[in-house]
Amino acid sequence: MNVLMARDTRAVLGANAERCASRSLLLDRFMDPQAKEADRQKCYTELIRRPASNSRASTWWAFLRRDLGLDRNNMILARLGGRMILNAAGGVMENAGMCLDRFTGAPYIPGSAVKGCVRRTAIQEVSDADGVPLKAEILTTLAIAFGWGARDWSDKDTKQGTPESDFRYACGQDWPIVKEETQARLVGLLRACAFPKAFAGRVCFMPAHLHETATPDIVLDVLTCHHPAYYGYNTNKASDTESPNPVTFPVVNEGNVFVFAVLTPGFSAPECDHVMNWLRNGLRNFGLGGKTSAGYGWFDVDDAPRWDRIAAKEREERERVAAAQRSKEERERKAEEERTNREEKAKLDEERKSLGGRTRGQWESIFRDQIAFERLDDAERKKAVELLCGPFVAEWERLKNLAEKGNKKERVRALPVVNQVRATAKTMKQRMP
Repeated sequence: MNVLMARDTRAVLGANAERCASRSLLLDRFMDPQAKEADRQKCYTELIRRPASNSRASTWWAFLRRDLGLDRNNMILARLGGRMILNAAGGVMENAGMCLDRFTGAPYIPGSAVKGCVRRTAIQEVSDADGVPLKAEILTTLAIAFGWGARDWSDKDTKQGTPESDFRYACGQDWPIVKEETQARLVGLLRACAFPKAFAGRVCFMPAHLHETATPDIVLDVLTCHHPAYYGYNTNKASDTESPNPVTFPVVNEGNVFVFAVLTPGFSAPECDHVMNWLRNGLRNFGLGGKTSAGYGWFDVDDAPRWDRIAAKEREERERVAAAQRSKEERERKAEEERTNREEKAKLDEERKSLGGRTRGQWESIFRDQIAFERLDDAERKKAVELLCGPFVAEWERLKNLAEKGNKKERVRALPVVNQVRATAKTMKQRMP
């Protein structure tokens, strides 16, 4: 493997780019264009050996679903049923290019390829339609979706004698009538004064990125030419005596699941369904990439089971998030409850400290119970006097009022407490209120 590169690049990546971790960079810049047979296969083995990142799958899915707000009406999950050859002519090595994501190295399908497949399917539907009204109806949707230029409505033929316009090719002998009726419909739909010469189209086809990855995602394929001399114009006869020439090239492996997304702003639901049906039929019947007539590039588009799994997964994720939120709220509630308890305990401890080790309620109970007050020692009675002269002055007024004006039972209970308080205050030289 002889990789051509600048001296400073070689110092960073190594003599044969062995330290190049990017698949895309390796394929587009650091392959040997002159490699043959075993060396060619070695180059591709080095390419496949480097793993691709699967980060694009989740981020692209989130972009389509969350940022663009697309759902299963505008998206298709299709599994590659046969190996796919895409952009084979675009690489450094002959017939060995691929479409690889520059950031992840994973294979993807450009939106232009998807659009070409869908347009081909739409043209075929116009061709298969019976009657001028049906052809005009389908062609109207096709024109609004894909747009047109002056050539699309041309009545001329190419040098080979085929119609210059694929619209005209699809309509066949009905072209003059279908063209007139379709253009009249388009003028009404676009609310134009005259038929516009060009229109951009209203449908946007997004590139298709991997949603589920097969292992491996890229494999090697072989195309064998059995008559190289004949196809090289070196002989006039394709003889069986020529040596076959096997050519190795990388392809996207079957089993990879791609997500196809279509933006249809301004389209009604039936028009959107029409475009999505074109996409499904195109992926199933025509496929994408090269050698589709040989079984390459076709897709299994029965995506209902995959959407069911996605719906179940999203439901589980919502339940998980809800459970996590409930757990978080419960933890916050408990933390708040513990904080409140700590504050109340600290407040109670502070109150006990200021009230001689008892709570306000305990002191109020003592002041109401003669026996409880009599059990206080001298220090506690002095503290009681301080409290009755301070924060419990209202309690002192109540005791005096009961001792003086209460009924017999109230006076019997309150008078001894009042007398003991006054006696203690006298020893403290404290004047009671």
